[in-house]
Amino acid sequence: MPKKLIIIALAYVLLTLTLIVSCTIIEPCGPFASKRKVANLNHTIYKLTYNDSTPESSIWALLETDTVLYSELAISVSPVFDYYSYHTGGQPKLFINSAMACSPARPKSVDYIDSIVVTTNTAFGPQWPANTNIAALFTVMVDDMSYYPYHQHHNLHDWTTTRPSVPDSFLLNLNQAPSKTNTFEFTVTFYQNGINPNTFSFCTQPVTLLTP
Repeated sequence: MPKKLIIIALAYVLLTLTLIVSCTIIEPCGPFASKRKVANLNHTIYKLTYNDSTPESSIWALLETDTVLYSELAISVSPVFDYYSYHTGGQPKLFINSAMACSPARPKSVDYIDSIVVTTNTAFGPQWPANTNIAALFTVMVDDMSYYPYHQHHNLHDWTTTRPSVPDSFLLNLNQAPSKTNTFEFTVTFYQNGINPNTFSFCTQPVTLLTP
């Protein structure tokens, strides 16, 4: 029995040493990126089927055509992040997040959302001529497991006034119909408070919104 315990103990020590070597020599641990900032925005148009009773089971899929019911329009916004490590008295060091080993803690965002403006190239209705901000007609659904409650709809304006940190991605869902069925191109302008640049903008492809 003592011999068996010695063998087990030796095996444990060897395994521990192997893990330390692999994490410090083969795949060095640290320094890890502790902060992240928005470098760009990607976007996609989806058809959203939102479930009010169980938001986490909501479904969104790529549009198969350029036509969708207005309430099912969802503009997915996915920030592209740069990752940094900040040292006292030094300049921030840029990291490639995928190159880091040993499962570091999730970097914190250095950016906060100030506001999001949405305009269209075509009049949305008598109250909303072309190029008027219609962000008030959208809700936002955050697609980020670190947010709670997850996948809940929020009024877009109310959400941005809380100065939220930038999530992994979020969906802008239209909740009011245009005055008539028409084709629109949406321009989304994203304002943040953080490290420059502080403004990003993109224009969607044309999409025809069906009214009830």
